[in-house]
Amino acid sequence: MAGDITTIARPYARAVFELAKDTGQLDAWSGALGLLASIAASEDLAQQIANPSIPRERVRDIVLDVAGDALSGQGRRWGREHGVGSRRGRESSGGRRHL
Repeated sequence: MAGDITTIARPYARAVFELAKDTGQLDAWSGALGLLASIAASEDLAQQIANPSIPRERVRDIVLDVAGDALSGQGRRWGREHGVGSRRGRESSGGRRHL
């Protein structure tokens, strides 16, 4: 299972790193990713993620709502475009949906 998650996450990690590097915002993106990792590690959110009756788009919106103003506009846009339920997210993961 952990190998699958790593495989799924790798293209996202590369894309975020390239974006952060290109915009000179490595520290800001590091903070944003730490925040999102903390949110995703929440037991309550894990239950939402595991619940097949909750649409992936809703899970994405919950994560972004919890992050609130601590997540920059650029981070929020990236999450909406590449995260759970997004067309790009499904393409990048071979049809799988994830954060």
